[in-house]
Amino acid sequence: NCLIPSRVRDSFLTRIRVGLRMNFLVSSSTSAGMVDAKASLFLEDPSTVARIQAQGTDLAVWTVNEPAEASALLAMGVRRITTDQVGALLEWKTAAGG
Repeated sequence: NCLIPSRVRDSFLTRIRVGLRMNFLVSSSTSAGMVDAKASLFLEDPSTVARIQAQGTDLAVWTVNEPAEASALLAMGVRRITTDQVGALLEWKTAAGG
């Protein structure tokens, strides 16, 4: 499941991996907005991040509980992460100097 702004919906859906099965809600916002999707989508195909960001769209992911996954996603340009392990990821981020 992910939230896709209506302005970028068609472009986004035609450029992601063929065969990807997903549900989505379409925002009526006129801004590029944000895509909020399962983290594995981006971990399996990091080029998806660049394609979404090229549309001027921000990224949020869920559910990331492992520091290694969080690190990889942040390195790709994802800036919003949903986690069940808030304390552990904050501790990791602080220890990593961020």
